Amino acid sequence: MEAHPLVLNRRGFALAELLLAAGLFAFVGACLLPGFSGLRSYYYKLQAQQAAQQMAGDIAALQQFCFYDAEGGSRLEMNTAKDGYRIYHGDELFCKREFAASSGLYFKQHLNALKFSQEGAPNATYNYIILCRYDGGISEWLQVQPVTGRVVFK
Repeated sequence: MEAHPLVLNRRGFALAELLLAAGLFAFVGACLLPGFSGLRSYYYKLQAQQAAQQMAGDIAALQQFCFYDAEGGSRLEMNTAKDGYRIYHGDELFCKREFAASSGLYFKQHLNALKFSQEGAPNATYNYIILCRYDGGISEWLQVQPVTGRVVFK
């Protein structure tokens, strides 16, 4: 039996079909790219806010512990790499926090150790600024106020 001359025995895709599919995927990708960029920025902002909230809670816990610390050795120290901090209760490491490398978060400056008196007052006013390496518009600012030790977000 002979095949009809207009019917071809096809075993794959034609070059035109492959180019059309690739073009369609490129078009859809180009349409989704601006939305993905905004989503990524939103994700970094959420991570910065979460880190600031976590730090505020850690500072409040440190202040509470200092009421019972007769030696006055409890403190919060920043990493020299400016990507995290450690909290000590006396000479014992209580907690260590580091930003995830994927978040790109870091502290703007490296500060001396934050200490509270036994009455709960900080030894100075401290400003902690958290920035994102991947998005320059993202920043979270915490201030430990003098006398009260209250943490304020600015």
